[in-house]
Amino acid sequence: MLRRIWNSAGNSSVISVKVRMNGESEVFRLGRNITLYPVVHGSGDSAVEVRRLMLSRRFDCLAVPLPPSFQAEVEQAVECLPRISVVLQRQPLTDFSQTDSDDPRQTASYVPIDPCQPVISAIRIARQERIPRVFIDIESDDYLSNGVVLPDPWALKRVSAARFAAAVLPTLQRPESAEQWQHLRWMAGRLQQLSQQYSAVLCLCSLPDWPWLRAAFHDGLQQTEQPDWSESESETFPFDSRSMIFM
Repeated sequence: MLRRIWNSAGNSSVISVKVRMNGESEVFRLGRNITLYPVVHGSGDSAVEVRRLMLSRRFDCLAVPLPPSFQAEVEQAVECLPRISVVLQRQPLTDFSQTDSDDPRQTASYVPIDPCQPVISAIRIARQERIPRVFIDIESDDYLSNGVVLPDPWALKRVSAARFAAAVLPTLQRPESAEQWQHLRWMAGRLQQLSQQYSAVLCLCSLPDWPWLRAAFHDGLQQTEQPDWSESESETFPFDSRSMIFM
């Protein structure tokens, strides 16, 4: 997932691939004017494919799979690239009985601002091309990270993104929790709204969410009333340069 969980304790079907004459795959088409493009978060190869897509086609909206409360800090951090940073949003403590300490451990979700992240790369290009960005995920105090093991996206150097996604599709498990479906239905509702407001929408989503977000969209109009949440502010933090040997 692009948005991840951190806590201070230290725990961190078959589909045919149809291609138009202009080379555009029908696999990613959603509704009349949406391209729902699955990505592997943290993959430079996936980021390269997103860049290729955005520079080869015209879009007038980028739908970002993050909550609106992240937008200001994330976009400001993107402007500071190539400096790497992280945008963090603290989650409120709800069970004070779990700790006897005066300094209780706290959980947070965070977004790494790294040009090898496909979504971050897309936001960067959209800003340069003056494409409106809409952050479409649901606001929640109980964000659940969906850890899934996926094939190495290095294969994108040899096969198309459509064939890669189609090959992975049979391994993707249907979400079981109500929270995951709430998140998918919320984003599907926002996409239905954006489809009416723009002529060519590009939406990036996590590869494990791809078939289920499509299903939620085709189920019809979804509930778009924001549930209560703590309205926690997002904060941006730089990385310690000593931890960046990999760069």
